[in-house]
Amino acid sequence: MRVYEQGVLPASRIYFHTPGRTAQELFLTLTCTGRYDCDGSYRVERSGYDSALVLLVLSGSGYAYVRGRRREIHAGSFLLLDCFGPHCYGTDDGWSILWVHFAGRMARELLRAAEEYPPCIPPGERSFAMRRAMEGLYAMFGPGGRPADGDIHRMLTELVTPFLTPEPSREEDDAGCMDRIAATLSAHLSEHIAVADLAAMAHMSVSQLGRVFKKEKGMPPHQYLLEARLNAARFYLASTDLPLSQVAELCGFTDASALTNAFRRRMGMTPRAYARQQRTAQGPETSFS
Repeated sequence: MRVYEQGVLPASRIYFHTPGRTAQELFLTLTCTGRYDCDGSYRVERSGYDSALVLLVLSGSGYAYVRGRRREIHAGSFLLLDCFGPHCYGTDDGWSILWVHFAGRMARELLRAAEEYPPCIPPGERSFAMRRAMEGLYAMFGPGGRPADGDIHRMLTELVTPFLTPEPSREEDDAGCMDRIAATLSAHLSEHIAVADLAAMAHMSVSQLGRVFKKEKGMPPHQYLLEARLNAARFYLASTDLPLSQVAELCGFTDASALTNAFRRRMGMTPRAYARQQRTAQGPETSFS
């Protein structure tokens, strides 16, 4: 639904959720979620709202008063804020944010446990899974979505758990760092991952990441991702009867045509020809006893 708040621009949306009784007794529960585009007059200051807040800054920057002091929050960062008591956050220059308010029996205990760790998580390895969870929660309330209390609890758990764990050590050699980047690419073949996000994970500039990755892996990140996608496509083509369009989707290609063109350039044949070749090579079905 549309939003009517000071500083919130017209394209913004907010959705409310009322959990079932079982969810209220057992789960983390979602109170509301939204995506806001705001100008510099946006400021929230309340004496309490009976919930916790996780906020992701999509673009721009803002601030929040956490544990007695003002903290700046920048694009790509997540914030965990206790809203059960007095709280304040906003932006002086404008920002776009994705956010969820959550409650439930575990919420207050979770906030107490999180006091041992920083309330903000910068862009990096941990933020990939967090962003997927945040976007998944918001998408539940859009067209075709189906909010389910069990799924909401699972995604909220994925979203807030990193606030309860220490940040991984940054003392790591280039080879180990590039191994992590490569593993991230391989684990998210069907998703779009910006090079800037990979660079943030490695605590490098985009150009530095390109140089180091090529040195360690023998190819730039975009080529490595293409090779990984083609490797996955070969597996599906040789092992399943999935339609080519579905193989393309699973492996991160925009459509079957994009998969066919990339496959032909790399393998010298079409995906369909490769599938036929593999099935012929396997011979008649073998029985093991």
